[in-house]
Amino acid sequence: MRLMFILLFFFVQRVFALDGVYNSLNEALANPTAVKTLLLNGKNLSQIPKSISAFTELEYLDLSNNQLKVFPKEVLMLSKLKGLNLKGNQISVIDSDIVQLKNLEALYISQALNNNWQETKVVEKTLPPQLFDLCALKTLEIGNFGLTAIPSEIIHANIEELYLFNNLIRELPAETFAIGTLKVLDVSNNQLTQLPENIGYTSRLKILNVNGNKITRLPDAISSLKGLTYLHLAANAFQQPDVEVKKVFQCSSLLYLNLSALKITATDASIGTLNRLEELDLSYNKLTVLPEAIGQFSHLLRLNLARNNLKDMPESMREMTSLNIIDLSYNDFLSFPKAITALTTLKTIDISFNKKMAAFPPEVEQMSGLKIMNLAKTGFTAAQQIKFRDSLISCNFIL
Repeated sequence: MRLMFILLFFFVQRVFALDGVYNSLNEALANPTAVKTLLLNGKNLSQIPKSISAFTELEYLDLSNNQLKVFPKEVLMLSKLKGLNLKGNQISVIDSDIVQLKNLEALYISQALNNNWQETKVVEKTLPPQLFDLCALKTLEIGNFGLTAIPSEIIHANIEELYLFNNLIRELPAETFAIGTLKVLDVSNNQLTQLPENIGYTSRLKILNVNGNKITRLPDAISSLKGLTYLHLAANAFQQPDVEVKKVFQCSSLLYLNLSALKITATDASIGTLNRLEELDLSYNKLTVLPEAIGQFSHLLRLNLARNNLKDMPESMREMTSLNIIDLSYNDFLSFPKAITALTTLKTIDISFNKKMAAFPPEVEQMSGLKIMNLAKTGFTAAQQIKFRDSLISCNFIL
């Protein structure tokens, strides 16, 4: 998801920075009414000069990665402002007067990440309700901010993309999922123990990231999210993980699914309904077998099964005709899985740290499309490794 944030940042720049771009305050002041985009990021600013009020046509202002400690009230005079980037400062409170920025469409105010952010003393902290009176606001990113709660006034928002990662939020108000415009929700690395039961109301939701919380069960209504394409559930505290993950197998539009570190012991045939998947992460679980239904993943490009207890792969895997990358490291394979040798699209395979793997079928020598194979800490002899290299001359081996 971090890549997504970067892309969104550049998207905002692309939308608002068609002309009139300046990265020097002095140069901009020479022709203030021509300035549409002002990039003052990384200038070591501790305060904003009052002269910024001269930029009456300013639409995008980047003040990220400075030394600001309070919300800069000077920006409230910029009535045409559409995008405001305050990321990477030390601002701890959002001024309620932000409601004056009637045209604001995108606000980024995430603090620089403190490695001990979850261990700091918890102080009750929420957002000013007035923030959600900004009818034009479509994108809101407030990460690493120490938030413990979200006001119910969020129901008044027209937000499409909401990023609240790396906070201390214990509960999402049901009103969050009553926002009819919501397409992206990232509440990863918070303190959530559950999701509201009305989650199914968000018919437009495309991306949901709840990674790294303390969620014990998923609402049944999550299966109603038929338009969802990206779902990250990793590292939660499901009491019955095998039961909970089955609920998302009905989200038939998923392209990306991360179920890592959930203590899953088994998945049944219903996982095959996710036949549009392009990336699946089941790493750091307790799987011993996979269902034959995975053969229905004909669009899957990347599969991560690292750190499970797998001993073999189902024969149906031969039908995964788009697979490029597979990670089988840290499992219990005794032999190189024969079904994998039929995957002509496979470019990268990691079978490292399968310490008992000491045999391979002759079909391995026909995997001419392979570019990278990690054999580190396997049971293959030096002679077998040489045979691999001689047979797959276009492949780079990690031994």
